Amino acid sequence: MQISLDRLTNSKTYSILIIWGMFWFLIAGGSIYALPEFGADQLNKFYITSTYFFSFALLGGFYYKINETLPHKAPLKNQLFFISLISLLLVGIGLSIDKIFQINYAVYEKIYSSKFYFPLFKIETLITKICDVSFQQVFIFGLLKKLKGQGQTNGRILTLFGIGFFVIHLPLFFSLKIYAFYFIIPSIFAGLIFSYLILNYRYGQSLSFAVHLLFYLLIGVYLRY
Repeated sequence: MQISLDRLTNSKTYSILIIWGMFWFLIAGGSIYALPEFGADQLNKFYITSTYFFSFALLGGFYYKINETLPHKAPLKNQLFFISLISLLLVGIGLSIDKIFQINYAVYEKIYSSKFYFPLFKIETLITKICDVSFQQVFIFGLLKKLKGQGQTNGRILTLFGIGFFVIHLPLFFSLKIYAFYFIIPSIFAGLIFSYLILNYRYGQSLSFAVHLLFYLLIGVYLRY
């Protein structure tokens, strides 16, 4: 009986992971392959890309019922307040860096040709990235919440999510080529860090969001200089 129950639990867990992965691949894939057909990316017609990601963040929030947060978490409205402050801080820092430490034409061309425009630190790329990270963080929390609801231990959730987060970053090879390494390798550690913060701290969602944006900020600074 115990073996059957364990198998049922594992089956549900794998189903949750597969559905989550399919959602992620479809949404991320749409931003890479579908939106460019309309001339939209992180820089050009950024309002379309931003709306795209933010819409899926909202849909993901409803699907995973993130308003019904985990018992140890601060209320969602409190988390959103700090996330808003963190987002404004990123915009301020990014625009300040671009104004004070301007890049030369050669670096601009290199970044532009990579199609990873965030290091340009323009208002368009900053807003789009915040919406992108919002979508990612909603789905990260949603998966962790689902796995926790299956009675999985924090240790097992960390392992499952770490592997899953690594796998969903592998297709970046097709769009970013060599630049994909900047995200695929760190994703192993990022998955563990995000899940650990969310599962263990009252304001873990806010902290996870801040770390996520900090990672992009550091990558952006590195690619600029």
